[in-house]
Amino acid sequence: MKGFPETIRRLRVHRIGQWRHPDTDILRSADLALYHSKNAGRGVCHFFDSDMRSRAEDRRALEFDLRKALVLRQMELHYQPQIDVESRSIIGLEGLLRWRHPKRGLLLPADFLPLAEEIGLLLPIGEWVLKTACKEASTWPNKIAIAVNVSALQFESPAFIASVEMALLKAGLDGSRLEVEVTENILIRSTEIARSKLELLRKMGVHITMDSFGTWLASLSHLVQFPFNKIKIDRTLVSDVPFDSKSRAILRAVSALGQSLGIATLAAGVETREHLSRVQQEGCQSVQGFFYSAAVPAKGLDGMQISGGIVNESLCRILYCSKNLISDNENQQKEMLANILQTARRRNSEQDVTGALFYNSGYFAQVLEGPKKAI
Repeated sequence: MKGFPETIRRLRVHRIGQWRHPDTDILRSADLALYHSKNAGRGVCHFFDSDMRSRAEDRRALEFDLRKALVLRQMELHYQPQIDVESRSIIGLEGLLRWRHPKRGLLLPADFLPLAEEIGLLLPIGEWVLKTACKEASTWPNKIAIAVNVSALQFESPAFIASVEMALLKAGLDGSRLEVEVTENILIRSTEIARSKLELLRKMGVHITMDSFGTWLASLSHLVQFPFNKIKIDRTLVSDVPFDSKSRAILRAVSALGQSLGIATLAAGVETREHLSRVQQEGCQSVQGFFYSAAVPAKGLDGMQISGGIVNESLCRILYCSKNLISDNENQQKEMLANILQTARRRNSEQDVTGALFYNSGYFAQVLEGPKKAI
């Protein structure tokens, strides 16, 4: 540091990006290293390498495509059923965002929503999800609810309440059929504002669900402070391995708390018969998860019998790729099943067709073979 003014010598360097690569674009390479260091945290130094450039180029390409995805109608909603434990009928559907990218295939929210937030697209995407979910739900039977996740940024937007009201009005959907799912981090950020907005939603008849219950320390106090209609128990409380006496006691306590407060309970992440048995024994009223169905496009709902058909659990080992491929011939059904499973095992990919819906005599079913990916 010799030769530098005293004020500069005393500066503490928190992030440094260094370049050591034969390239004419030195400043750009150093900038990429600096950006990588910033993302890694304070007091970190990274040297530039070609992988940084590849990742930066891939990010720029994804950003370019994301900016036009809504206009090109590449976004779509898939729906995962919520099942009443006692009657085994569908009581609601959760709308889950997907991006059908022309080259990358079907992308999950984790693949693009962080980027959408960085570039200021999270709000318009959230509004599109809300409008689309209400519009499509308006064609379903009146007793079927539609659940929509709301991000903290969307919830805190001054236009959020108006956007919910407009979505319901345009779709002609009764507010009681819309369930807005919020996580506790939204409530923690601004308690009074959150309470005020939730009360306005309740006045519109909208139901409010506490999502991912059990993952935050303040869960119990929030159930008393805020007007919730439903508790969505986090999948970690359902699928804990090993599921010991402590896990069982927590699940039982949450179910009992919901009953005492008059709040419905839904267990997420029910993927096996064992999971279903656990939540039934501990008093959960409804479930959602791969055991019954993965999320499917709106056109796949025809096979779900959302008008109230009972789920036949004996069919939960049948895999269906496309409703248009289904045959009434049982032997042909078995042959298609075998071919699909063989392909999935050969590719050994989480993106393979590891689940969908099979429609037969008013029933639907779901099977998972190989790797599972959380929805």
